[in-house]
Amino acid sequence: MLDIQFIREHADVVKESQRKRGESVGLVDEVLRSDDLRRTALKAFEEARAEQKAIGKKVATASAEEKTALIAETKELASKV
Repeated sequence: MLDIQFIREHADVVKESQRKRGESVGLVDEVLRSDDLRRTALKAFEEARAEQKAIGKKVATASAEEKTALIAETKELASKV
């Protein structure tokens, strides 16, 4: 099994290997597209999670009115995460 980082960095080598073995070269492109989608989704998740944590820290020092709004915002982010 090949490491995804190796496939990313050496896609041409992997494609050539696939071709030599009579396997689908398009499979390499499909793997790279799937990896890109996974990495994009992971980045969005991590950004939302970081924002959620930042809001949590603000809640600790916020006034009562601000806390309500911040908690609502946190709940909205939680539904996305």
